[in-house]
Amino acid sequence: MYQRIYSGVIYPLYHWAMRDGANAAIRELVRNETLSPADLTLVTDAKLERLLRFTCRNVPYYRDYFRENGVSTGDAGEVGNFRSWPLMSRATINESLASLVSDDLKGNGLDSNSTGGSTGEVLKFYTDWRSGAYRKATVRRNKRWLGIQPGEREVRLWGAPLDVKRSKSIRGSIHSIIAREKLLSADKLGADTLATYLEFCHSFRPRLLIAYPSALSEFANFCRERGESIPSLRAIICSAETLFQHDRELLESIFGVKVYNRYGCREVGDLAHEVPGMAGLVVNSDRVHVEILDEQGYPCGPGEQGEVVVTDLDNFGMPLIRYRIGDYARWSQRSDGMEVNLPFPVLESVDGRT
Repeated sequence: MYQRIYSGVIYPLYHWAMRDGANAAIRELVRNETLSPADLTLVTDAKLERLLRFTCRNVPYYRDYFRENGVSTGDAGEVGNFRSWPLMSRATINESLASLVSDDLKGNGLDSNSTGGSTGEVLKFYTDWRSGAYRKATVRRNKRWLGIQPGEREVRLWGAPLDVKRSKSIRGSIHSIIAREKLLSADKLGADTLATYLEFCHSFRPRLLIAYPSALSEFANFCRERGESIPSLRAIICSAETLFQHDRELLESIFGVKVYNRYGCREVGDLAHEVPGMAGLVVNSDRVHVEILDEQGYPCGPGEQGEVVVTDLDNFGMPLIRYRIGDYARWSQRSDGMEVNLPFPVLESVDGRT
């Protein structure tokens, strides 16, 4: 009963009052699921061109870049010229942060963000309110694909400092209660801590568990030694680290539910997600434009390993265009996700860091 009230009343009313665009983003992403692959491409190309034209007009870094290279912003803004845009690196963002922020923030705003430096280089950047709404909508859609609805109990075994800090704030604590989401720190996983976490899960009865594969494997081994599990679980999502097959098998054997791989990054949000009934990861291509490029910068064909380059289609406050996130991946031999009646492209695998 609470799940239905939260999903149908509390959540939409809150975002209506906040006027943050989340409800509209949810409706848009739901509509996109019903499109054909060709029609979805038309939608995403239109979003990309709108972003490029806005960026040419309003972002100093790109205005200067095209002027210095003798390219008119009118030409650069056409989606057909997208591959003429420069590849963006972490170093470039750190060096040119101020000039990458849009001059036009009317009706929009910025949230400061950062990565933890897992690649050896800490990155500071901004995400805008618009992209925040679409990130929420994407997370909601990806969970729904797994049969998890808003308001169902969720536990995250997580350690990102920014997320842990937010969860401990007054606003984060209130959100945790209303949304029935609980973050458990993965920083220290000694026997006493794991016993406390297991006891909490038994009383809280989560439907969904989201965790780093390594941390959750520690928890699973602890449960196996105790001869216990979490009977309430319906699904597990692993993210932020490579999900190895032996970890997947361990987790599924201990907890008795399917484990799904989620691929994303803090800079642009959730890129792709495993879904029931098919191999590979379905790309949220209406949210993030994904390229896989070879060493010469040309697009890779299906099955060919290349570097992942992403463009956030909804961040107009600080556009991240052709951003090299530092991963290798491969497109699936299938060009779409029609096995599960979805129009989105599919990644065969994410192969690791560059």
